[in-house]
Amino acid sequence: MNTTDFADRLTRSLSHCGSIITLLTLSACAIAPTASTDPQSPRFDSISRQPNRSSQPLKTTPSMPTNSSNTNAQSPLRVDRDRLMQRLTEFSQPRFSETDRETARQYLEQILRDRGWQVRREPFTIPLDDGQELNGVNLIAEKPGTDPTLPALLIGAHYDTVSDRSPGADDNASGTIGLLEIADLLADTSRDPQSETPTTFPRTLRLVWFDLEEFGLLGSFYHVAQLDRELYGAIILEMIGYACDDPGCQQVPSGLAITLPDRGDFLGVVGSAETPELLAPFNAVSQASDTDRDRAGHPPVITLAVPTLMAIAPNLLRSDHVPFWAQGIGALMVTDTANFRNPHYHRSSDTVETINPDFFARSTQIILDAAIILLDSPAN
Repeated sequence: MNTTDFADRLTRSLSHCGSIITLLTLSACAIAPTASTDPQSPRFDSISRQPNRSSQPLKTTPSMPTNSSNTNAQSPLRVDRDRLMQRLTEFSQPRFSETDRETARQYLEQILRDRGWQVRREPFTIPLDDGQELNGVNLIAEKPGTDPTLPALLIGAHYDTVSDRSPGADDNASGTIGLLEIADLLADTSRDPQSETPTTFPRTLRLVWFDLEEFGLLGSFYHVAQLDRELYGAIILEMIGYACDDPGCQQVPSGLAITLPDRGDFLGVVGSAETPELLAPFNAVSQASDTDRDRAGHPPVITLAVPTLMAIAPNLLRSDHVPFWAQGIGALMVTDTANFRNPHYHRSSDTVETINPDFFARSTQIILDAAIILLDSPAN
């Protein structure tokens, strides 16, 4: 499918998408665009009209191998909380204009290449109604597996922000930097020869940083439409750094007949019921005893298996897992539940000071541990 065909289909599909319970189909009506809650935020199409602002390259924190004890975990590969927070601080600035998103891309590319990853760009163009164009670029890095017959595991996160006023620390610098930490730890150059974790895995690992999620999941829809290999499944990191302890701070998304704790100290994982194998590593954490979970340094995990062949609540269709569901590919959204917990969602107050460092690091560790299990899984 070429860019024009993709854009035409996406534009037609968007015009038919409503805010009611939506039947997930290949027409892409699963898109639930996430509008800014900041009253001063620009209109949807203003990104293509913004003048380029003077933008300095982001300073990068070196990716030195670490034996950090900041986060206790079952995997011999340990997330470095201090490095995670330093990079989050460096990255938490608006990533809305083309200039700012290019700066963000260069920041990610530099660190990935320093760690030995080969990074390729996946540009795409979406025509707007007024004749102008919206341009985006996904970043892709891949680690080949030892068994080329096995479908690959994809882990992704979007790096753009909803406006040029929000630094987007939780949405979605937390997912972007969490994915970068996973890339750092799974790079060949980070391996300790004495480590029990293998240098390579049976499955190929594909890492994708998606652009223009805030404008209707455009980067992930384009990537899925252009897929050049079979996927075992996808794990999408969507806001993983905010926690709250006050009673009543956690809300239940409308349209979901579930019960959640009234404190936002857990990590949520939403997956398709048709691919339970993707949820299995997260279910293991969710079903662990409090003692075992505390020993591993994990926050509570709550999983939700959604039958994607049935009607789905719109609040579950707001991130980059949706295009995979639309193509019948298993996918998970790992999240701190966004605006159902975080009062800074899509606002200028979404700053690094609001992030809980321990929760952020431990959430990233859970995702890393689950990814290693799935990469080692021999089943198709």
